Amino acid sequence: MRLPRREEISVSYLVLGAAILVLVILVAWPMLLLFVNTVIVDSEFTTRLWREVFTRRQNYTALRNTLYIGVLVTLGSTVIGSFFAWLVGRTDLPFKGALKALLMLPFLMPPFIGAIAWETLLSPRSGYFNKAFMSLFHTTTPLLDVFSTWGIVMVESIYFYPFVFITVAGALERMDPTLEEAARTAGAGMLKVMKDVTLPLVSPSIMAGALLAFAASISNFGIPLFLGMEKGFFVLTTRIFIYIKTQSASFEGLQLGATLSVFLLLASGTAIILEGRLLGGRKYAILAGKSMRPHIVELGRWKPVFLALCLVFLFVAVLAPIGSIYLVSLLKVYGQPVRWENLTLNNYYHELFKDSMIRGALRNSLVLSVAAATIVMIVGSVIAYVLVKTRIKGRKVVEFFVMLPYSIPGTVVAIAMLLAWTGKYGPNLYGTLWLILAAYCAHFMALGVKSAAASLEQVHTSLEEAARVSGANWLKTFGDIVAPLIKPGLVAGWLLVFIPAFRELTTSVLLVSTHTMTIGVAIYNRLEDGYFLLATAMSGIILLLVFVGNLVITRVTR
Repeated sequence: MRLPRREEISVSYLVLGAAILVLVILVAWPMLLLFVNTVIVDSEFTTRLWREVFTRRQNYTALRNTLYIGVLVTLGSTVIGSFFAWLVGRTDLPFKGALKALLMLPFLMPPFIGAIAWETLLSPRSGYFNKAFMSLFHTTTPLLDVFSTWGIVMVESIYFYPFVFITVAGALERMDPTLEEAARTAGAGMLKVMKDVTLPLVSPSIMAGALLAFAASISNFGIPLFLGMEKGFFVLTTRIFIYIKTQSASFEGLQLGATLSVFLLLASGTAIILEGRLLGGRKYAILAGKSMRPHIVELGRWKPVFLALCLVFLFVAVLAPIGSIYLVSLLKVYGQPVRWENLTLNNYYHELFKDSMIRGALRNSLVLSVAAATIVMIVGSVIAYVLVKTRIKGRKVVEFFVMLPYSIPGTVVAIAMLLAWTGKYGPNLYGTLWLILAAYCAHFMALGVKSAAASLEQVHTSLEEAARVSGANWLKTFGDIVAPLIKPGLVAGWLLVFIPAFRELTTSVLLVSTHTMTIGVAIYNRLEDGYFLLATAMSGIILLLVFVGNLVITRVTR
């Protein structure tokens, strides 16, 4: 017998209430404290923190650097991503499937490991690319110093262009080809069609991808940390890190970091909102009402040229950095030529079997990532059900708080957690894995909800109705009918949370203590202490785990 409508509504509201309670604890309360602590000091309202933060020249310099880097990275990412999206999506270039997969590799590679990889290639004196360049042209001037503004711009552009590539490739694949055919019928050439028809139609997607790249750049911590701080080059994320670390014994240091992070939050949030509006608005005008195959541009005699260009880019920007990580990690001494007698597995053996700190960091990262992925998928699947399968009021509020922590820099999330759960306003979780776990769950909740929601969209309501007619309550229907049907999506979502949580750095670096070290922070500490070869060995292990995890996701969701 089907449940009465009133009982169904009460169960829905009960589930919604539980979801809101979790989100209040993990998101709303910490974020509220983040803003409150910028204007409340010793229980009194004041603007002193704002004045102190925004009257220091170092902070304005960091702000200028952040915006400067962000704009240049956005331009670079947009040009690279749009060009390759068009090349693999709308031309007769051979091997497009393989090229598209390879062009997506930077999206899988943790940016801070990418910074380490490029240090091995473009370090002024010991980088392989620079040594080859100086030897070939008999000069002492390196090709590019990676520890510079342009070095940071280049590395960030390489790891953030996939945001543009993904959005533009998707738009080109879905675009109505009759619009271009009409232009060609009217006598327009290929370049004129691209300029007057194709480019205007996909411009919202280009802008959306560009804004995502901008948000990723200004909120990135690992690349400026590894490539900028050594030369005294600071951005907002690294300035916040300095505030927290140099005044770690003072709660006011935390408040100063929170004050500076508000600007970062507003800048990143604005970019995300604009991206959402662009993708939610004009892009649908390019979709046809029926399935159509996009027009393929014939490259003709230029086909070998474009193919060679793709291969050179992939080797220089994608494969060489990955290969350099593994080559350097096998050296006995950094800087030695790559010869058989100079290679060893001792770096891997040391990190995996001899160093108790690294083993502890690996264990902590494994525990945290497994726990975060499991909690996120349990809570996220319930929240996703509320968002997709019900029409009760309050769903949009839940969705907002789910997306908020993932849309803002990890640095801001970490500060919010420190404010909420270090003893001043509640239990003191600092020095425990619980604090880092709370941050991970908040930061990655959106991945779990979106993954479960995508699967729930494919489950027809008639299946649930049949179960309820047979007398099953909501919980039994969800457990026996819905959960098994969305199991592949739940497994994929679990892996989507597990992989970034396992190698996370930006949030963890502000939350770890001696006994709660994570593997991302351990790699950073290795570099700080001068153990470069050991850092590359651990980076190689993480890369292997990330690539294997992505293969599993691909197979599960195929």
